[in-house]
Amino acid sequence: MTPTTTELLVCPIHEKALSDPDAVALISDDYQLSYKQLDSLTSSLAVQLKNEGIGRGDIVALWLETGLEYVVLLFALFRLGGIAATINTRLHDEAITDSLTRIKCAYLISKNKPLSLEGNELFVHISLDQLFWLGDGVRRQLTEPIKADQRATIIFSSGSTAKPKAVLHSFKNHYYSALGSNQNIALVKGDRWLLSLPLYHVAGIAILFRTLIAGASIIIPNKSRSTHESLEVYKVTHASLVSTQLQRLLQHVGKGKKYPFLKALLVGGSAISDSMRDKAFKEGLPVHFSYGLSEMSSQVTTTSSQPAAQEILTSGSLLSYRSVDIDQEGEIRVKGETLFLGYLDTDVVRLPVDEEGWFHTGDLGAINQAGWLVVLGRKDNMFISGGENIYPEQVEKALGLYPGLSRVMVVSIADETFGRRPVAFIDVPDFKLFCNEIDQFLVGKLPRYMVPVRYFDWNDAPERKGIKDSRREFSSKAEQLIKERF
Repeated sequence: MTPTTTELLVCPIHEKALSDPDAVALISDDYQLSYKQLDSLTSSLAVQLKNEGIGRGDIVALWLETGLEYVVLLFALFRLGGIAATINTRLHDEAITDSLTRIKCAYLISKNKPLSLEGNELFVHISLDQLFWLGDGVRRQLTEPIKADQRATIIFSSGSTAKPKAVLHSFKNHYYSALGSNQNIALVKGDRWLLSLPLYHVAGIAILFRTLIAGASIIIPNKSRSTHESLEVYKVTHASLVSTQLQRLLQHVGKGKKYPFLKALLVGGSAISDSMRDKAFKEGLPVHFSYGLSEMSSQVTTTSSQPAAQEILTSGSLLSYRSVDIDQEGEIRVKGETLFLGYLDTDVVRLPVDEEGWFHTGDLGAINQAGWLVVLGRKDNMFISGGENIYPEQVEKALGLYPGLSRVMVVSIADETFGRRPVAFIDVPDFKLFCNEIDQFLVGKLPRYMVPVRYFDWNDAPERKGIKDSRREFSSKAEQLIKERF
């Protein structure tokens, strides 16, 4: 569906229920739902939520594991005009309380109520078990068009700040993001997109919109299965991966594993080493590397379906409904139909854009002659060592050339003489051999002041809490390991 100038958009579930009711919308181990069934289920739940008192503009936190209920809840809330605040299930109770208080949450829907919220009367808790999953038997339907600019989601960013920001999106933001993506990566009825990323992240919600708008099928995998197992079991055609998932998939491909149904793998691009990109390309995987951010409702640029080897080393071309630019300081700035509404803090929504409407991402980059975006790193990752500016991504790029290296994270530690010095966490098959060879390997690739003074095995890395690694946590871990071992 192509957007028009109207203020209204049809819920993609309802649209497909009218045009192709028997097409398969959702698949899991336990069920297979058509668009007609999913539409009826969504309408049923919207009525129930309305009876619970939820209305337009109410902020409803969803603290749930990924599943059918989560998908239906999101679109039921969109039909009501409610705002879904998707909460990271790995957060401890106190962090949940802080997040819900900051956004003035009205309702919380979860399987169980967090202990820290007992006695909290600031919002209403609705147990998932309270909701009666009816579906086709419900006569009352909520299928009215959705206001394009209505507030739809709040996603807590996993950015570089200590406290995640509450990123507020409109329904249109997610809708147009999906339209632009689908123009670049073909997606049609019968295709199957694996819901391989959490719904508390913008990339997870993007999977839903892309798939439903195209009339394809969402695959909700069994949690006990790995990504590579799910690709095979569910005959997946499309999947979204982060670097760790791609690395593990490449290990199986390297052992001769084939995935004949795969048409596209969408991979978050800037954290992927050149060697991993090159290996995926040479193995014939249908990879699309992408640059995106929560504030732009997921993707901004993505590589094409038949890329040249040189394009694979970039983040690809600009997608429709977005604009991208590089300012005089080399910072990537963006705007367009997918630009978020702003950061929400209590009753205030703040949209930090410049006079021309550009949002400054904090990422450094360049657009080459072919029009492909090359992401160079984060402005705020830079540190000074002995008076020299060091960008960790530049060091990671050089280390990534070492044979067999699959993951690397460069951070800085305090140093009395130089102020800060670089250290690196490395994932290689033989860590001891790496340490013996790496200094000689880096000769001519990096100036001496950029060469890490310590290396740590990836087994010592901090546990990942989201879908991206946190440099702050890696830096703290490095400081801890230095104190314990040296």
